[in-house]
Amino acid sequence: MFVRRLQLVICCMSYVLCCISEIQVSTGECKSEYACKDCYTARLCRPSANGTYEEVDTRRCPPDAPYCHDDTGMCNYQASEKCLNPTNFICMSDGHFPDPNCNFYYVCKGLKATKIQCENPNMVFNPYKGVCDYGPENCGWFDCYRRPPGVKTPYSTSSSYFAYCGGDNEPTAIDKCLEATFFNQTSQACEPMCFDKEGTIPDPFDCTKYYKCSKTWVSMYNWEMIKEHDECPPDTGYDHKHSICVSLKNLPSCQPSKNKS
Repeated sequence: MFVRRLQLVICCMSYVLCCISEIQVSTGECKSEYACKDCYTARLCRPSANGTYEEVDTRRCPPDAPYCHDDTGMCNYQASEKCLNPTNFICMSDGHFPDPNCNFYYVCKGLKATKIQCENPNMVFNPYKGVCDYGPENCGWFDCYRRPPGVKTPYSTSSSYFAYCGGDNEPTAIDKCLEATFFNQTSQACEPMCFDKEGTIPDPFDCTKYYKCSKTWVSMYNWEMIKEHDECPPDTGYDHKHSICVSLKNLPSCQPSKNKS
C-alpha cells in the first residue's frame, strides 16, 4: 500500500476526528470522506484527483459511542447490523457493567446490552471509570459460591456494583447503586456513603428515614466513620436541606410507603 507523509491541521471536523497535526495518508478503500475501518474504528478520507478517496487518519471510537456506524462513518452508541454482538446479559439499568472476563464489559442502552472488548489484551474494565484501563488491580469478580439463589453480592473491586446470585454459583444479573451510594452486603441494599463528614444524610429509598454519620476513635491516632440508620417520628419526613425531620405537610414530595407498619 502506498503511504506518504502529509503535513496539515484539521481541527474539529467531526465528533470523532479532531486536531490532527501530522498524520499518515494511505490509499485505503474509502467510499466517502467519513468511513468505517472496522466496527470500532472511524476514519477520515480525502478525495483524490482520480475520483477515489484516500485514508487520512483513523480514530478508535470512545466508550460512550463505541461503534462506527456504516451509515454515517462516525462513532455511535448503536452498532450497525453486521457489528451487533448478541449477548444474554440482562440489563437491570443503563450504564457500563463488568464481565467475568475483565477484558470485556457491557454497555446497556435502553436496557439493551452490547458486549465490548478492550482494545488491548493487557487492559481491563475499570469499575470506577466505567471503561477499559491499565492495571490488573481493577479486575474483580462476584462471589456467588454456595450462596442461595436471590442473594446479592458486591463486586470485589467496587461496591458500587452488585450481582444477583443464581443457584449455580454464578451471577444471574448485575446491577449498580446510585451515585454516592454503595452496596451493603449485610443489609442487601444500596446505602449512602458518609465519606469523612459527620452529620446526617437522607435515605435515597425512604424519605422518612435517614443515616447518621459519626466518627469513632479506634485508637489514639485513628478513627473510623460509623453510620446508623434511623427513622423520623410518625407523620414526619427527613428534610435534607435542613437535616431535620419535619411534618409531612411541609414535604409534599414525600410519600411514605404504604407497606410501613
